[in-house]
Amino acid sequence: MHKAVARDVLRRAGWTEPQLVMALRIMAYDGARSAAGTADVIAAFAERSEDASEAAAWRGVVAKLRADPQQAEALWALRRM
Repeated sequence: MHKAVARDVLRRAGWTEPQLVMALRIMAYDGARSAAGTADVIAAFAERSEDASEAAAWRGVVAKLRADPQQAEALWALRRM
C-alpha cells in the first residue's frame, strides 16, 4: 500500500495524527513483525499502561484494528517509511 493511500485510509477511519505517531512508535519499540500482529502488539502496550484512560483509548484502537484489518495494513505501510 502506498503511504498516501495508507494515510487516507487511517484518516477516514478517524485516526488523529498523535494516535498515528504513537502507534508507529509502539510498533517499532514493541517489535511488530507483520500487519497481522499489529493489534496484538498495541494490545500488549495498552495492558502495560498505568493510566486507565490511556489504556482504554488504546483498547479502542485495538478494536478498530481487529474490526478492519485494512487499518493494520495501512499502519504497516507507514511503518516502513
